[in-house]
Amino acid sequence: VSDRQFDVTMAEGYVQLISNVEVFQVVEHRASRQRDTLGGGRDTTTSFRYSNEWSSVWHASGSYNDRRMRINQKPPGLELGTHTQKCTRVEYGQGFLLTDDLVQQCSASPLAPGSLGESVTLKAGNLVFHRRPDGWYYHSGGGPQ
Repeated sequence: VSDRQFDVTMAEGYVQLISNVEVFQVVEHRASRQRDTLGGGRDTTTSFRYSNEWSSVWHASGSYNDRRMRINQKPPGLELGTHTQKCTRVEYGQGFLLTDDLVQQCSASPLAPGSLGESVTLKAGNLVFHRRPDGWYYHSGGGPQ
């Protein structure tokens, strides 16, 4: 089974690959408050706060209220979110093929440490992600490494 966006292929022993892709980025949080004014009108006050977060959803910062926080840069070709690739042919024993429904029922188990190697490369964009001691793969910077 092969991952659709990274150069990862498991020849045997796995029925599916699940990748969770997140980007560390600035996230804008808005809070609006309305209050009645003299004469029957309403006044709305909006406040903004910003935090640095890992997120599987892209936060385009180009329209953030604070121009200094417009710094998010999405690596080209990177698709955020959780993606599952299933093996197209799963054999059980000799001569038995699992149906898609049976493959779906297989529980997810983590890859053995080191089974992907020290780095993986994004197919589109040639970005290299290096494995860190926590087991996750990271890419730092705006361009290929």
